[in-house]
Amino acid sequence: MAYTTVNNITSAEDFVFDLEGNVLSIDPQGNLVSSNQLGQTSLVVPGVVADAAGMSMLPDGTIVVASPATGSLVTITPEGGTTTLLSGIAYPNGVEVHRDGWIAVSEHDAGVVRRVDPKTGEFIILAEGLWNPNGVSFSPDYSTLYVNSFGGGTVHSIALTETGAASDPVLLGELDEDSGTPPPWGNDPWLSSCDGLNSGDSCELIDQAGTCVNWDGSLYCDAPDPFAAACASLSEGDSCTLLTESGTCSDWGWGLMCDNASWWGGEGGGLDGMAVDGCGNVYVTEFGTGKIWRWSADGVGPDLVAEMPSYWIPNMDFGVGVGGWDTERMWVIDRDTDQIFGLDIGVPGRPLAHQ
Repeated sequence: MAYTTVNNITSAEDFVFDLEGNVLSIDPQGNLVSSNQLGQTSLVVPGVVADAAGMSMLPDGTIVVASPATGSLVTITPEGGTTTLLSGIAYPNGVEVHRDGWIAVSEHDAGVVRRVDPKTGEFIILAEGLWNPNGVSFSPDYSTLYVNSFGGGTVHSIALTETGAASDPVLLGELDEDSGTPPPWGNDPWLSSCDGLNSGDSCELIDQAGTCVNWDGSLYCDAPDPFAAACASLSEGDSCTLLTESGTCSDWGWGLMCDNASWWGGEGGGLDGMAVDGCGNVYVTEFGTGKIWRWSADGVGPDLVAEMPSYWIPNMDFGVGVGGWDTERMWVIDRDTDQIFGLDIGVPGRPLAHQ
């Protein structure tokens, strides 16, 4: 599929189009920044979060950001005020705002999706028992919430009533599971390395010695990053080894990391960002392969839409028709190279809550 490339867009996990033609995102230093198609970036609000995953915008222009490092949802008002709306979330990841104003957030490490009140932070559980829920998005009429699985290769649909109640998740589709085996250290070694231990106990993070530390109610192994350590003194493209697993040193934007797509699910597993077009088709990016997949609203698929020249395309959204962001192009952010790709889909995206 044909696509265009816009350079000098700040590297980020997710982004939001405002209605003035700018891309709002959180830069690697945790600042809220604004970028346009001319490659001009300006600081909006400094020091918002330590790190950021998903983000979205409420109807009044307030931005909601998931911060995995603090297990919290943070809001940023149009005036620049920041507030921790909700904490105690086990790796908040995907964030999307319903047209009625409430927030859907996937809780990756707990396997649930929460519905959060944007004023009080009160929440209810919309779905549970999911495998590493990651990206979330709504259908065009907002009657269905979609959620994908990082490492499971699945997309589920959750029917919503007018009162906001949710039905049990239903499998919409999945990718081929014959895509490699999980690594011996499991899905989240930072947490699993402290299973059965107490705060202050010694732990081993893959092959690095560390100490179990309390992180917002959960214990994680505080140790040197084993993926970075495996590439110490090596160059990009060199072979590397973690335990018995072979990988390649890849530049993730903040240094070399030992990596292998199969560790994150490989093809058919590492599903990441989500978007929905105005016809109800569901799009999903795949970590490590640069692929974008599509299912129809009734589960027909998956169709391979495009294979982008990128290792990590964590999120995407349709343009808002201002500032050169065409409405019939799906804009896909590159986490590593400060680029955003525009795919010619031929139909606009679903209406956004802040439009």
